[in-house]
Amino acid sequence: MYPQHIQEAAAAMGRTLTESATPLYGSGLRLPDRRAVIDLVKEVRRLLFPAYFGDPALMSLAPENYAALLLERISEKLTAQLRLALPEDQVQRAEEITREFVRRLPRVQRLLLEDLDAIMDADPALEPYRFLLESIRRDSKYLLTDREEELFARMNISGASAWETLRDNLTSSVKVEYDGGVETLAAGDCHYCPEHHTHRLINDSSEDLNFFAVVPQHHL
Repeated sequence: MYPQHIQEAAAAMGRTLTESATPLYGSGLRLPDRRAVIDLVKEVRRLLFPAYFGDPALMSLAPENYAALLLERISEKLTAQLRLALPEDQVQRAEEITREFVRRLPRVQRLLLEDLDAIMDADPALEPYRFLLESIRRDSKYLLTDREEELFARMNISGASAWETLRDNLTSSVKVEYDGGVETLAAGDCHYCPEHHTHRLINDSSEDLNFFAVVPQHHL
C-alpha cells in the first residue's frame, strides 16, 4: 500500500491525465511519433538539398520525378503526423495543412538557393523570417549526409544510448493476422503458420521490420 501523500498525488495526476482535453494516457493517446518526425525532416532535407543529402539511386530520375517522389513521401508522412498532433475535431485539417506546406516548398527552395538579401529586400513580408532563412543557408554547408550522421551516432555510444537501443529491441513488437485473429509478437518470439492456413505481418512502427523466416517443405 502506498503512503497517503503518494496516493493523493497519484489520484490528482490520474484525474488530470484522464480528463485532459488532449489525450495524455491510455488507449486514446494521440501524439506524433518522434522517429517519424525526424524521418520527415530528413525527407525535406533530401528534397531541398539533393547534392548533399539526396539518394544517389533516386537522383538518376529526372529532376521533376525526383521531386514528385519525395513530395509524395513528405505529404503522406506529414499528414499522418498532423492527424496525431491536431485535436480530434480538427483532424480533417491535416490534408489541407499538408497541401499548403507542399505549395510553399518550391519558394522556400528558391529562397535558400538564390540571393536571400535581394529577395527579402524586395518583399517586406519576408523580413521576420530573415534570420531563420539566413541561418539555414549558412549552416547547410556544414551539415553531414545521413550516412555520416549515422556513423557519428554509432561512434557516440553512452550508457543512456545503449539502454535506449536495448529497450527498443526488447519492447518492439509486430502484429500477425492469423486465420482471422491477431497475435502480437515481441522480439525473440516465434510464430508458426501450418500448411493451408494464412497469416500476414503488420508493422505499425516507423522502423524497418527485421525477421527470420523458415519455410518448411511438406511431403505427402
